[in-house]
Amino acid sequence: MKKRLYGLIILAFLPLICQLIADHFQSYGIGLILRILSHIIIPVIAVAYITKISFKESFFLPIHLKNKKQTFQLALIGSLGATAIILTAFFSLKHLIDLTAISTNLATINITPITYPLIALAIVLINPFIEEYFWRGFVFRVFDKYTKFGYWTGILFALHHVIIIAGWFNWWQFILVTVFLALVGILFNWTYKKTNSIYATWITHLIADLVIVTIGYFYIFQ
Repeated sequence: MKKRLYGLIILAFLPLICQLIADHFQSYGIGLILRILSHIIIPVIAVAYITKISFKESFFLPIHLKNKKQTFQLALIGSLGATAIILTAFFSLKHLIDLTAISTNLATINITPITYPLIALAIVLINPFIEEYFWRGFVFRVFDKYTKFGYWTGILFALHHVIIIAGWFNWWQFILVTVFLALVGILFNWTYKKTNSIYATWITHLIADLVIVTIGYFYIFQ
């Protein structure tokens, strides 16, 4: 069992490898395909193999909606909180953010004013699900079951994201964003533990991404 657990721990770092590959090819499309592979397909196969259940059962484990009332209460609180924090942070620190550098960085992976709306739509509709499925429904669930460090996988969630935003901020802003993302990851882990499904964090993540891509549209590409 320990060998299988070690294998699952290694899988927690698979998205980082996929992100580096996507960065090498400078393609959002390749990155999206690799994220679906690393965040959903491989974890489903791994869980089915280890627990001896069907692929269908393995896939649906993190998305059974059980406590509907509590789930949507936490989703509402999380969504409102995420919106308030993102908007407050952006408008408070906007003068410190190099929007031109972000635009240039996005252009290197073929995200331009023309392609941005389609990619933004994919980010909002696809990205939150696959990330919450992986980080909460797979990584946190496995670590929480077999180790004492389940909540701290929020740090891995943060490290995965800072690879994407590297170069967007100066050093102290970068550290601040990293710490914030780690806290978000830990809070999302707690939410999953309370609801035993990804729905609350999925909805919160979706709203947060919607706010971010909307800001990007009006302030980076306009």
